[in-house]
Amino acid sequence: MQRDIWIHQHPLNCSNPNVKFLVADWEGVPGLGIGAQIASMCGLLGIAINEGRVLVANHYNRADHDGCKGKIL
Repeated sequence: MQRDIWIHQHPLNCSNPNVKFLVADWEGVPGLGIGAQIASMCGLLGIAINEGRVLVANHYNRADHDGCKGKIL
């Protein structure tokens, strides 16, 4: 399952017009503990996968969107 999620979240070409994204504006949600954040991100990831989209967090700490190209593991 981890490999499937990795492949889903790291498309080979992020500039491909067929690649769609679900952008989570995460920074604006105050007061969530780590458990709530994990539960919320898991829910958002599930929605993204069901809709054929790549989940991207707008302001998530340490998220690096510059090197978007993925590779098959």
